[in-house]
Amino acid sequence: MKTWSRVLGVVAVLALIFSISAGIAGASTTKDYGDVTLTGGFQTGHFPDVWSLAACDMTVSFTYDANGLEDAFGGNAHAWAELGVRAVNYGDFNPTWQAEGAGVWLATDYDWTVNTFDPDPVGFPTLDLDDKLILQKGGGWGEGSYNLPSTPPAPGNNHRVWWDRDGVDPWQNGETANTNGLYDVVITLHANNATSGTAYMNIRTLDQGFETDGNWNTIELTPAGMTFTGNMAHMQVFYGLYGYGATHTVAFEDIAVTGCLQPAGVITSPGEGEVVFGMADFGATYSDDDPSGVQWGVRYNTCAAATNTVWGNVDGHNDPFTWDGSAFLSQADTSSWVPGPYCFVFNPTEGPGEDDMRLTRWFEVMEVIPPTASPTQDPEANAKGWNNTDVTITWNWADEEGGSGIDEENCTMETLVTDEGEDIEVTATCSDLDGNEGEATYYVSIDKTAPTFGDCPEGGPFDLNTGLQPVGPITVNADISGLDGGSSTLSGSVDTSSVGWKAVLFTATDNAGNPTTKTCSYQVIYNWNGFFRPVDNRPIFNVAKAGSAIPVKFSLSGNQGLNIFAEGYPQSIGISCDTGAPSDGIEETLTAGGSSLSYDPIADQYVYVWKTLKSWAGTCRQLEVKLIDGTSHYANFQFK
Repeated sequence: MKTWSRVLGVVAVLALIFSISAGIAGASTTKDYGDVTLTGGFQTGHFPDVWSLAACDMTVSFTYDANGLEDAFGGNAHAWAELGVRAVNYGDFNPTWQAEGAGVWLATDYDWTVNTFDPDPVGFPTLDLDDKLILQKGGGWGEGSYNLPSTPPAPGNNHRVWWDRDGVDPWQNGETANTNGLYDVVITLHANNATSGTAYMNIRTLDQGFETDGNWNTIELTPAGMTFTGNMAHMQVFYGLYGYGATHTVAFEDIAVTGCLQPAGVITSPGEGEVVFGMADFGATYSDDDPSGVQWGVRYNTCAAATNTVWGNVDGHNDPFTWDGSAFLSQADTSSWVPGPYCFVFNPTEGPGEDDMRLTRWFEVMEVIPPTASPTQDPEANAKGWNNTDVTITWNWADEEGGSGIDEENCTMETLVTDEGEDIEVTATCSDLDGNEGEATYYVSIDKTAPTFGDCPEGGPFDLNTGLQPVGPITVNADISGLDGGSSTLSGSVDTSSVGWKAVLFTATDNAGNPTTKTCSYQVIYNWNGFFRPVDNRPIFNVAKAGSAIPVKFSLSGNQGLNIFAEGYPQSIGISCDTGAPSDGIEETLTAGGSSLSYDPIADQYVYVWKTLKSWAGTCRQLEVKLIDGTSHYANFQFK
């Protein structure tokens, strides 16, 4: 029996691979390398980027198109293709042979039977498992190299290694059949330490695996992968094709790599050996997926550390520079420096698993006097030093007396500042006709954003006729320029002379003159003291005869008129009778043709005569008395 895969496994999602291969923390990036087509007998290559598995996990995904392979001549024509990662300075096909130490990669093969790629006869599937896809960590090795989650006792009992381009033969199911020679592949890599790691491969969303219990319908060892060795901090993605006996073609399409790149950088200014005078730019670019800080310095007549430093952020210097993790710039006035040779040293801070980078650049300094500026701004700042609109700075450059004069084409004459903030630093440069460059700095404070209020201050509800009730202060955010307290109203009062919702207006103005307002509402309610007898307050159930008229008495602290009920109220709804709740019989009933409301000035009580229905006998109901102040009050009744 051939030791081909009986691919009957279950789908193992990529999330499982990642849970097994949780990497060292690091900022990752994704690079799309597009498509690579390889044709002929032997063709190889690699991408120039250097990846660090020591910094974070890595995935390599692509679609493998095997339709250009030749299967004729009874084994006289055959080919193998590879794509994976290998350490820097190794070859691009079988980086190692019968030994590990360079990395890990996808290695492809196919059935040696003549015309194996031909379609199966209709209704007669044949045992022609066309394409083989495995991981390799050494050229010439097979499935026996898999050792994760453990070494399979019988490597030939594998799943999702062999694939059929058409049909389903006796050893397969639909998972690995009808591939049409196209395979979506994801290789997931993780570094255990500086020289060893783990690799798993997912094909057509299926994890590879091995059967160990004799039942081909189960996959015991899955997802299956392998350990590998190499320089984890310096890996490159490579690809290759080797074939003979015919012109073979394979394609790796939509190649995408996610991981941590080794940093790369270059000093952009000054140029090597450049002669500078006056204002000089010290610039560099840097590519890293997790940029951090930077150390830099300019040293007279040496590049050695901690020696003759005249400018930088080391050796006691704290000179200005801009750095966003990818672009560095510092500008220095060299007119007072000792003329002679200088060295610019640029040394970004690298993360774990990344190479140390120290770039240097030699240049010369000449003695010069640059132009100077007398900047003004429009519009002028207010009395507190702030603007609430964009500001135009006019620099008003001038060269020294007897100088060559300014070169307006190489001078910043005006700068429009649109940012917001306090003491925004604005810089400009100007060269004279001799090429001496001057630099000027101006500070402007701009706040175009109105203050914002927080939530309305808590308050109320307030009882009717209790005077002016204070509310506030309200919180306000005026972080940019700060709050102008003298022009703001952050507290207020609520008029309680009538019930209902009352509006209180809050105002705020910041130091730049931006105003804002907010209106908050507060409730004024009647002074409710509960129901009076014969009605008892909840939780007591009032026992009454259905069909009787019940006097519902309550006080609102004075005669508030008869228009006190909200529209549609009072009203009642049926509720469950709580047999465990206390109850009390209604001692007083009235004879009435319908419900009515009146006010008793002697008792200072309202009397609402509630006419009940005889049909309510044997039920419980809840009476809701809702007032025009928005409040509701409830009493429970049990009817006999």
